[in-house]
Amino acid sequence: MKNTQASQSSTAPAASLMAANMAYCQRLAELARQSQARWMALGNQVWADQAARSQQAMAPLTQSHNWQDLAPAMGELARRNWQQRLSAAEAVVHTTLAEQAALTAGVSEALNTWLQDAAGLCQNMNAGPMGQLWSSLAEQMGAAARANTPSGA
Repeated sequence: MKNTQASQSSTAPAASLMAANMAYCQRLAELARQSQARWMALGNQVWADQAARSQQAMAPLTQSHNWQDLAPAMGELARRNWQQRLSAAEAVVHTTLAEQAALTAGVSEALNTWLQDAAGLCQNMNAGPMGQLWSSLAEQMGAAARANTPSGA
């Protein structure tokens, strides 16, 4: 009987820690999925804009049967492509900075939650050094998460 109770008491914290680890991994996977969705949306937007601008630039070519009308249209197409590439580069830089901020805040939040969960496992050891260590780490991560969270969010 004592062996069963000792076995249950030693597996309960391990199971709780495993649950905390799984929740942390799930949050990281969700952050990656959200990031992928934002990058896909940007790619789709850039592709759609490029297709629309190319069709718009080529429209005069189908209306004219004079080859001399092609030169200005091709120059306009080149100018529009250059402008589109600059706009796409600007969008990528903006998205990269936004992704970095979102991922930093998300990972900080996930790690803080994991530390809080793990610290909860050490409640019986609050007076001991391990409990104090976990509590200290959780407080530090909470402060770091608050510092990394954008003020508008």
